[in-house]
Amino acid sequence: MIAGQFQDRADMQTYSHAKAIFDNPNFKHIGYFDTNPEASRNLAKKFPGNSFGSLNEMIKEMQPDVVSLCSPDYCHYDQTIELLEHEHCPKIIFVEKPICQNEAELTEIISRLRANGAVNLFVNHSRRFDSNHSQLAKNIRAGTFGQFNFCNVNYYGGWQHNGIHVLDFLNACFADEIIVDSVNFACQSNYSDDPTLNLCGRLGGGEIVFKGHDEEFYQVTEIDLFFSEGRVFISNFGMKIEIFKKVINIENERVLEAVHATNKSMRNQMSNAYRQIAMYLDTSELGDLNNVSIETVAIIMRNIWSVKSGYNEQKN
Repeated sequence: MIAGQFQDRADMQTYSHAKAIFDNPNFKHIGYFDTNPEASRNLAKKFPGNSFGSLNEMIKEMQPDVVSLCSPDYCHYDQTIELLEHEHCPKIIFVEKPICQNEAELTEIISRLRANGAVNLFVNHSRRFDSNHSQLAKNIRAGTFGQFNFCNVNYYGGWQHNGIHVLDFLNACFADEIIVDSVNFACQSNYSDDPTLNLCGRLGGGEIVFKGHDEEFYQVTEIDLFFSEGRVFISNFGMKIEIFKKVINIENERVLEAVHATNKSMRNQMSNAYRQIAMYLDTSELGDLNNVSIETVAIIMRNIWSVKSGYNEQKN
């Protein structure tokens, strides 16, 4: 999905890598590889480019500036190492989250990147490239809504695979790690080693609760933040953002009043990501890419693994 199998060239929004690359005039040639040859051939027809029989063949022939890894989670580490070891290693490796599966893999990636100063690696934490989420995080950090009191999160699809979206956004808002008070099993996800977890804890001086949902019923991602002077409700997988402020009504009661709502978030974040990548290749200016660098991502991954490790210890 994220590569572009279900995206059409005529779509008004751009959520896939293939469409974002194809629509950006700075990228002249596109190559595709998938272990399912039909998948890469279909993408090469839909967003014109060349289909290859292996990752090595594609890198040798194209010698690309950018390689985007849109493969399943468990493939990211091995493919990243293959690229870092390749004689035609690209200037940028753009990896879907999560970048890897454990601390040992993360340490190895960081070590290889330090040894090869000619390549940069960025991870697609998509909310970092959405202007609405970025501005919202800045406002929260600036104290626009007052003191943070409580956050309720509904999510699905594995703590590491999908919980990471929420955790990364909260990190952008509070630049802090969750202090876990309790964690327990919610349901099994589609990833055998990544259950969906319930969590109670503290963050940024307030309380936070994650409630995991079984996607056999339906998928849901919501973040509901309560502050002393207002409320922020993010729903529909980040596409809808509603902001409320505290007011005193005619009965002298403190109530919440809607002041802003948008259904236009998470529509062109991928286009913005590739604009940032193109700018970096031209000017070496990181821009929003600084927020998805290996240093920032390492903080998020270690927080994810810390919660997961605590759950495993408690289970055993």
